[in-house]
Amino acid sequence: MRFLCLHGSSFAEGVFMRIFRQKYFLIFLFSLLPLILAFGLYRYTWQVDTVLSAITLNTMQEIGSHDRAFIENTLERSCTSLARIGYRLQQENHQNLKELQTQLNLEHNVSAFKYLYLVDSNGKMYSGTFLIQDGTRYSFIQGILKNIPKRILRFDDYNNQIDYQEESIVYALTITPFEVEGIRFIGLVGQTPISDIREHMNRASFDGQGTSMVVDNHGWYVVNKSDKNGIGQHDNLLKSLEQAVFSDENTLVDLQAALKDKEDNILCTYTLKGSTYALSMTKIKGTDWYLAMSVPTTVFAEQSRRFIFLTSGSLGAAILLCILLFFCLLHFWKTSLAAKANAAARYSFLNRMSHEIRTPLNAILGLNHLMRSSLHEPEKLKDYLEKSAGTSEYLLSLINDILDISKLEQSSISMSHESFSLLKMTEDLQNMMKERFAEKGIAFHTEYSLLQPIIFGDEMRLKQVLLNILGNAAKFTPSNGSVHMTISQSSSGPAANQCTISINIQDTGIGMSEEFQKHIFEPFSQEEKKKNQQLSEPSIRGTGLGMAISHMLIRQMGGTLEVKSQLGKGSLFCISLPAELSTAPADSPAAPEDMKKAVQGTKHILIAEDNSLNAEILTEILQQAGFRITLAVNGAQAVEAFAAAAPYTFDCILMDAQMPVMDGYTAAQSIRKLPRADAASIRIYATTANTAPEDRTRAKEAGMNGFIAKPIDVKKLFEAIQTKKECEPS
Repeated sequence: MRFLCLHGSSFAEGVFMRIFRQKYFLIFLFSLLPLILAFGLYRYTWQVDTVLSAITLNTMQEIGSHDRAFIENTLERSCTSLARIGYRLQQENHQNLKELQTQLNLEHNVSAFKYLYLVDSNGKMYSGTFLIQDGTRYSFIQGILKNIPKRILRFDDYNNQIDYQEESIVYALTITPFEVEGIRFIGLVGQTPISDIREHMNRASFDGQGTSMVVDNHGWYVVNKSDKNGIGQHDNLLKSLEQAVFSDENTLVDLQAALKDKEDNILCTYTLKGSTYALSMTKIKGTDWYLAMSVPTTVFAEQSRRFIFLTSGSLGAAILLCILLFFCLLHFWKTSLAAKANAAARYSFLNRMSHEIRTPLNAILGLNHLMRSSLHEPEKLKDYLEKSAGTSEYLLSLINDILDISKLEQSSISMSHESFSLLKMTEDLQNMMKERFAEKGIAFHTEYSLLQPIIFGDEMRLKQVLLNILGNAAKFTPSNGSVHMTISQSSSGPAANQCTISINIQDTGIGMSEEFQKHIFEPFSQEEKKKNQQLSEPSIRGTGLGMAISHMLIRQMGGTLEVKSQLGKGSLFCISLPAELSTAPADSPAAPEDMKKAVQGTKHILIAEDNSLNAEILTEILQQAGFRITLAVNGAQAVEAFAAAAPYTFDCILMDAQMPVMDGYTAAQSIRKLPRADAASIRIYATTANTAPEDRTRAKEAGMNGFIAKPIDVKKLFEAIQTKKECEPS
């Protein structure tokens, strides 16, 4: 019993002890869990800090690399521009110093330099405003005298000795020496505002806590960390770090040594006034300057806390939701982007068309005013008439561009095969372009090397292509530039009458980038305007269709159109075109006397035209040629006039297609159905501006003999009446 009691007591004690141990184990476990979580959080935070610190340092370097690349490109562009100016000045054979300074002034006006100076062998500085001063006190002039090829430095003139400029970047280059009036010029100096660099730097980064600056290898600021002007050599980065404590056993002396040795990349951390900073310095190529960026290390901790907060348990759901929203928005964006792009393209196109159409219309209206006031001055009147005709042709060609691009893309346009003179075509081009070239002071030259000037082909389409190229040359060639066109022929093929026409148009304009040249023949393709395109004419910017139409037209003629261009040097357009030589003389415009002889067999014409002005013009032209005219203002009146007249009264009917009461097609059908002998044989021509293939088919189905397209070509009108042939749309 005793044994049992003792045994039971021991058992109970064991159970109790196990329970006791489990309880304290759980207590220990739960008490240890916060420590585990705290350690895990510490490790996670440490890793996040490490990663984000590395990311921040990389970001610093990326921002610095971006600013450095911009500064290097800015400096290089300025040096290249200055070198080109020096080359142009050296190449010109100036007769005297005044001519040289005049050109220097012109170069200054079209350059990005605020100040521009020529330097002679004695250190004197010559400006384009005929100012001459001693520059030997300036270090950059001393560099030129010592034949140092290139120097770029910050310039601070506190004595206001040079054009009252406070802060600037000075570019000093040696040039190939040349002499004018016994003065030997050896260098060129250009100045740009310090703001050209300052304004494009990311000087406030990392939530405004980081700062960027440019310093030289002695620590003096080139572009300071503030926007204050005139700091210059009165502010030094190294001096501000004299009280700083550097980590990793680095010192200020080490930083100074690295700068003096012109190391490419410098990275260090330091503590100043209780705050720790990361400092990144990258050397700027071609200078003694460094791009420096300073960021407080507290930025790293702030970014760590933000990251940890954002990585809460809801992040997964947020990511899922974002993914779903992304695909929804992507679908919506894809469906709406095309519509927006098309709408924007249509809007832009209509705006351009409006401007392009209004410009020649303004010229036509102005010329009409001048013609009314010059009725008693035959020479002036003739000149205004020629200009008005040329401008009208340009307006018509512009409207045709819109139709042509559609027809060419559908391969529904046809080329004519008529004899014409290359010399006469070129003369027409000169007359149409001479005033435009003269207004800008552009020299226009033509050169020929022809086997036979008379060829078979489509004169209008070829002239359209050449006008487009010459028009672009006029837009983008500066004053005092030149445009040179050469036309040559060479034998080709087994037949003696086969030849190849080569037309080259060379200009000295602003040129095109290599990237744009890849897309120049695409519809609506236009290069973005650059600073160096200030010589163009933005007020008459094209539609972006001309070169695409030209390329497709030349290709449809069986030829090729190529372009070679360099920015700042001009463009060369090369056309190679197969053609057939003609021994017959080219057609010439018919004179009124010739017209009268040509239409002796036709006496009476019925005209159906609802537009009173068009009717008046057409009636006057035909009456001057000896015709009798009967006029109807709609299709119904035309049918009534024909039916009321005796058979064979009318020799021909000119029928407008679009008229009130009854259109021209219905009127033609009604005339053909009349029970009289001449109803089936009377020649009916549609006088219409609608010349699409479907319009031609409709006219033929209505019983019409052909088209006389509006605006009416008088020569083709009389040719159709004389020969009684079917007319094609012009």
